[in-house]
Amino acid sequence: MNLLILKVNHLGDNVVFVPVVQALRAAFPKARLHLVSTPAEAILYRGVLAAGDIFAPAERPAFNHAWRQQPWSVPGWLLRFARMRANGCLVSYDQGNFVHLISRWFGGDVRIGANMHYVRVRQSITHEVPPPTDWNVVRWNWAMGRALAQALDPRVDWPDVVPPPDLRHLLTRPSPEPKQTIVIHAGTKMAIRQWSMERFAELAARLARDHPVIWVDRPETRGVSLSPAITTVSPANVRELAQLVADARLYIGNNSGPMHLANAFGTPGVILSGPSSYGWDPYWYPDRWTVLRRPHLACLPCESPAKGVDRCANTGDPLACLNHWTVDLVEAAVRQRLSQAIR
Repeated sequence: MNLLILKVNHLGDNVVFVPVVQALRAAFPKARLHLVSTPAEAILYRGVLAAGDIFAPAERPAFNHAWRQQPWSVPGWLLRFARMRANGCLVSYDQGNFVHLISRWFGGDVRIGANMHYVRVRQSITHEVPPPTDWNVVRWNWAMGRALAQALDPRVDWPDVVPPPDLRHLLTRPSPEPKQTIVIHAGTKMAIRQWSMERFAELAARLARDHPVIWVDRPETRGVSLSPAITTVSPANVRELAQLVADARLYIGNNSGPMHLANAFGTPGVILSGPSSYGWDPYWYPDRWTVLRRPHLACLPCESPAKGVDRCANTGDPLACLNHWTVDLVEAAVRQRLSQAIR
């Protein structure tokens, strides 16, 4: 049996999808699983799939628009998909039209997925899995995995509980005990989710007075004035970032991919959720996480897993969801989290 799994997306989306691939491997130990991912995120799956089973041709924008921007690359990709000879296919909810075309042409007779409003490809999936009522992404992924497994073999006993992803293969050494460092990841790929960089820097300076603080340097954070007491680190890849967040006593940041990586390792955290959907809150170890979301704000959440937003619609009080959180308020939440037993 050959299974084609299509997951071309960013870090956080892949972190919360890893349990599905691990469960499919357990359900079909003799099957060949072909995963299509992105170059930076492909390493997340190396703990369960061999390198030859992972096809990571391009980052998401380049892959989704290759037929228009790099048409010379497409025939080679399509030939590889044809050679996979898939019996079944799983199309994650967040995939574009090009991915749905691949599913339609090369996904076999059983094609599981979600048919989002922007997908114009007809018959790309044979079994549509609706989102849960709360749009929780982890449970939605899990339901798709179950649907594929049981469509291929009704005898498969798919677990009810979604386990954390096993990402131990990313770690190059054991984490220190006791854990001491606070890791602050102030960046995010979307400006609408970004708490003030100056406030992040002030928070880091205050915490550095009595805790070792590591600031994760990103292109969007460069140029920020930081206290000399703060250590700046620039992880070169997902493996280095994974070791950093796994070693941390506490993770602080926006609602973003690195947050989900920290959550997968069981690291406690404090995040500023901003406009993010409740379905993107940290799923595992919820008792270890503090989600700062402005209470009673009528426009929240303005984002859903099915519909991203890139600008604030609250013209009367722009970004009120994030600007509500002063450094004093966030510091109080961080220190309360630090005072709690975390293991």
